[in-house]
Amino acid sequence: MRNTTTYSPKFVSTIAALSLCLSSAVAHHEDNNWEISGNNSNHSGSGSSGSGTTTISNLESGSITTKSDATGTISSLIIEGKTNNDNKPILEVGNGNNKSIVNVPTITIKEGATLNRTIQNGSQGWNIIFRGGSTIGSFENKGTISSGKKAGTVYLLTDGNNNGGQTVVRNFTNNGTIKAIESEDVNAALRLQGAKIETFKNEKGGLISATGGAVAIQIERNGNNGTGYDGSIETFINEGTISAGERAVSLAHATITSFDNQGTIKSEKVGIAIGSQNTTITHLKNSGVIEINGDGAGIALRQLNTEQQKESKPIYDTIENTNTGIITGGDYGIFIEGGTITHLKNSGTIEGKKDGIAFFNAGGKLHTTITNLEIEKGIIRGKENGINISKINGNNDQTVVGNLKIAKGATVEGINGSGLVLGKDNKNGQKDIYKLTGKIEVNGTLKGNTAGIINEGQLGSSANQDVIVIGSNGKIEGGIVNSSNGRKGRNGGSISGNIVNNSNSDLRITNNDKASFKGNITNNGNGTLAIDNQGKTGNNTVIKNNGSGEIKIKDWKLENQDGNGNLKTVQFEGNGNITLEKLTISEGNTDITKVANAIQGSKKAEAVAHTQVQTNGGNGAVTITGDLLRGLVANIDGSKTAAAALNRTLIATATARATFLDTVMGNALNTLSFLHHRASSSLGSYKNANLYANATTVRNDLLSQSSSYA
Repeated sequence: MRNTTTYSPKFVSTIAALSLCLSSAVAHHEDNNWEISGNNSNHSGSGSSGSGTTTISNLESGSITTKSDATGTISSLIIEGKTNNDNKPILEVGNGNNKSIVNVPTITIKEGATLNRTIQNGSQGWNIIFRGGSTIGSFENKGTISSGKKAGTVYLLTDGNNNGGQTVVRNFTNNGTIKAIESEDVNAALRLQGAKIETFKNEKGGLISATGGAVAIQIERNGNNGTGYDGSIETFINEGTISAGERAVSLAHATITSFDNQGTIKSEKVGIAIGSQNTTITHLKNSGVIEINGDGAGIALRQLNTEQQKESKPIYDTIENTNTGIITGGDYGIFIEGGTITHLKNSGTIEGKKDGIAFFNAGGKLHTTITNLEIEKGIIRGKENGINISKINGNNDQTVVGNLKIAKGATVEGINGSGLVLGKDNKNGQKDIYKLTGKIEVNGTLKGNTAGIINEGQLGSSANQDVIVIGSNGKIEGGIVNSSNGRKGRNGGSISGNIVNNSNSDLRITNNDKASFKGNITNNGNGTLAIDNQGKTGNNTVIKNNGSGEIKIKDWKLENQDGNGNLKTVQFEGNGNITLEKLTISEGNTDITKVANAIQGSKKAEAVAHTQVQTNGGNGAVTITGDLLRGLVANIDGSKTAAAALNRTLIATATARATFLDTVMGNALNTLSFLHHRASSSLGSYKNANLYANATTVRNDLLSQSSSYA
């Protein structure tokens, strides 16, 4: 009969407990794919193919690395426990010293898991690093991954000399927390250096953050040679929160196909910072919140190291702030310093303490090109200017905007300055070029306290095109000012093209001295269009009123067309009211007989019925009477002419000479009279006129001759 042994439940429990303790005490546990070490390293599962999964349930002060001989597809990894390791990365996938490529189907950090690394002293390190050309099919974080001081948090690296090729994560998902705490500025919560993420998603509730000088997300190139890789993300989606003290998202030598912020991006300095000419973004869209609490910009697009660069880089196809998007900058909502943008669109809110959108340059030679600036809805607002297309450098920079469109319901506002500023005087001389070559189309509202539009650059490219068109629902509050800003010896702003007003709102157009306007002005609305021209115009300017409103020309400076006395013409047409309140002509070089013919058109009689004609450029000697219909008469105030001044000089000289002659001849007569009465005198009699020409007669003769000069 066989002997059988029956164990009590208590005995079985004791054996199980001893086994668990033995397992927990193992400091280094072998696995076919992963090398796992630590004070406690409980794990289960193994395998050398994608069907296997390794689960780490406890990893106190431990680390996980792929084995040096691991290659091909290895098991997936799940981390459930908590660990803190200050000596080396907690998780390292791939090897930078060989070309063995590792493929990991999935890596998951479970909810409740915590991975922390802090380096107080020593060189920079990382908490999690993927390298060596590794490919991770899916990385998902539901726990907390953190680092501090000299340690970064998650690092995706393509190694130098491209050992193993580019490191790739096909799907990167964060629904937990990834953070760099009080870290140095060389670190980041998530850093891609030459690596690639095909789809990145920070889900709602997910947090990626950095404090101190660190960046929340940094994407850059591995090395500076031409054989390296740019950091890249094909699809970037943020539904959660990305925050930092300095820069929340930083791109340099990066390629982004689609960047979509649906959540919150916030920092003290810059929300999204793009700082390299070798960056390409196909579509950057914000439908969430980008918030700056300091003095920086919500989105900063910069172009660096461009001394020899001829093209306008970096390149952005579309930058879009949707109807739910809010960009609240520090000084600027969007700050653009170089590059090429095909479409810059806004349907939401873009605000800045200085400018809503600013085109700027702090140094270096830059080229900025925007094909279409489209304000479809919403508002762009700055406490100074709404849109400021100007810079402060003076190194032959060039900023070119194709078209500006402000749609119905949209607003561009400069609270204390102007709605739109094109061009700016600079202390280094007029070297920079600011152009808006296409058309400004206003169907919404463009307004400013100083002006709706101030132009000191080049607005328009042809006198035959429409350069400013105000729709029936549009309005420009503060008017249009083509300005020279008081610059002596320099040309002011230029407008080449037609201004068409279809709005029922009032509008004022000012063309200042030294500024130039070459085009026509048409009013089709019901409001009052006021015009003040003291600058240069084309050879023939047509002012047409087709609306039921009124055109009031406060002043129109009439210039010479050539050196033959021909004048530039202004032509009044249309069905509506046109009045020319004042016409200014040059006193010194205008043929008065040709002035009336310089005013033309079917509305001439009505327009000039009460026109005051005045002169400038002289001393006021000439005044104009008559009118532009029957002819003008030049009245010359002789007392203010050069001839009158000569006459006054001659009279004074003649008077002085006459006084002298009277004195001399008077003395001579006294002597002759005395001799005549002497007894021995032989003179019988004399007449004064026989002795000399009377001084009074001489003076009268002089006066008579000099009067011919008057």
